[in-house]
Formats: sequence, structure tokens, C-alpha cells
Amino acid sequence: MWGPCYSSLSFFFFLLASSLLLMANSPFNVFLICKSLTPFFMSLSETLYFRTPCPSLQSFIAMAGMAIGSVLYTRYDTHFSATYLLYAVLFICCSVFEGLLAKQTIEKFALNQKTRTLLMNALACPIAIIWTLCTETTAVTQIELSSAISLGISCALGLGMGIATMQMRTIFSATYVTIVGVCNKFLSLGFASLVLSGSPSFQSTLSTAFVLLCSSFYNGNNATSTVKRQN
Repeated sequence: MWGPCYSSLSFFFFLLASSLLLMANSPFNVFLICKSLTPFFMSLSETLYFRTPCPSLQSFIAMAGMAIGSVLYTRYDTHFSATYLLYAVLFICCSVFEGLLAKQTIEKFALNQKTRTLLMNALACPIAIIWTLCTETTAVTQIELSSAISLGISCALGLGMGIATMQMRTIFSATYVTIVGVCNKFLSLGFASLVLSGSPSFQSTLSTAFVLLCSSFYNGNNATSTVKRQN
């Protein structure tokens, strides 16, 4: 009975690990493009796994536009190698499996979404502490009060984002949630650029606007409850 729930938790941690490995072993531009490509694979997998109708041509064009926007954002400064490709494939596979299993688990297990999010973060805490103590000993001993406050705020915001994501997954398809994640990444990059540099480049601003515009044409309402259609 609890098999899908445990699988969802496992792939949640696999997704965290794969994203960290991808960002640690490849340029950020590679990660950004991979994240923008994830909706393609998610939509195809969702169609095959839940047997829902294939996304419309409009939706495919919207997803293609988002991928093109990510390439424009990186200013074509992206170099792929065998190592980058390996971590990219691992990240995309974990993203797809985690999204599908999370959607299925949410539909089949009556559990409050806030409770679900808190449980997943509670399970992640000891893993994060052990990982930090084993790999970041120097950083832990040199941490300052301002850094600790920033880390605490980041954790609180991350928890809120997790609850919001769980709520979206009860309403929308896994692909739609993935597209929202891509938009969130571009908006956070724009905000960070505005705060750190004070003047985002024209190309990055235009690329972000193009990605957001394309995402608005994705027709995610056709698959708001994929598991119920399967049943």
C-alpha cells in the first residue's frame, strides 16, 4: 500500500542529489537548459504513464519556445561533454520519475499537503546535516551570524515553496508544475541579477520575458487530474 509513497520519497531525494551533482560538475548554463527541457520529457512520460491525451500542438510550441529562450539566455555559451551529458540525463530522469510518482501518490493517499511537505523536509534534515558535516566542515566552523540568518530565511522560503508545489500538484498535471518551476527559476535569476548587479542585461531580460510569454500558451488545463483519468 505504501510502496508508491516510499518510491516518491526516494525519488525526491534522488532529484535533490542529481541536481546538486549537475550543478557541481557542469556550468550553470547546462543546468538551466536541462531544466527547460524537462517539460518535454515530462509531458511525454505523463501521456504514456497515465494514458492521457497527448499535449496539443500549441503546448509543444510553448515548451519549444521555453527551451529556445533558455538557450538565448545563456548567450550560446554552453559546452557539452560526456560528463555533462551523463549528469544531465540523470537529472532529467530523476525529475520525470519524481514528478510522476508524486502526482500518483498525491491522488491515491489522502494526506494533508502541509503534512506531506513537513514530513519530507523532516526526513531531509538529518541527511543534510550529515552531508554538511562530512563535506563542509570548514564552512560550518566559519559560519557567521548574517550567514546563519540568510540560511534560516532560505529554509523558511523553501518550505513555503514546497507547500505551494504540493498544492499545485493536487490541481494541475505534473507537466504544468514543471513548467511553473522553469518560470520560477528564470524569475529568481532575474531578481538575483537585479539585486546583485543592479542592471540586468537586455538579452537576459528579453529572454526571461520570452520564456514567460511562451509558458503562458501552455494548455495545462487538459490534464489537471491525470491519475483520475487513468482510473
